[in-house]
Amino acid sequence: MVKKSLVLLFFFSFAICLIGYSDDLATAAKKEKARREALAKEGKKGKTYTNADVERLRPQTETFDEPVYLNTADIEEKEISPIDKQIAGLKQERDRLSKELDETRAAIGKSSYHTTNIGSLYQTARQQEERLKDLDKQIADLEKQ
Repeated sequence: MVKKSLVLLFFFSFAICLIGYSDDLATAAKKEKARREALAKEGKKGKTYTNADVERLRPQTETFDEPVYLNTADIEEKEISPIDKQIAGLKQERDRLSKELDETRAAIGKSSYHTTNIGSLYQTARQQEERLKDLDKQIADLEKQ
């Protein structure tokens, strides 16, 4: 008996939704018909685009069959010092660690207090923050030299 009443309730609610939707669709159709009649009175005609029109209107882009190479003779070669290489490596590590920290924070935000590894996530985030501070300090020290 309960199943029958639930099925009937579902059926009637679905029917009511369809009736409401059909009214909206009918008014939209009337508005579109009125718009087309107004265009016809002005002498304007709607345009229908075909696939051929789309191909013709698509912007023409240049394509190269062969790769384009830079002339390395024009580029002034700089000697990179070992300190600059070390700074670049530390900055790359900082960027990587920063992304990992963002992912860890996102995981913390998505988890609830009942998650089994929430404590380890907080611990990992804290360790990553400390490592980022150390990297920033190392980079600052190297840049002073």
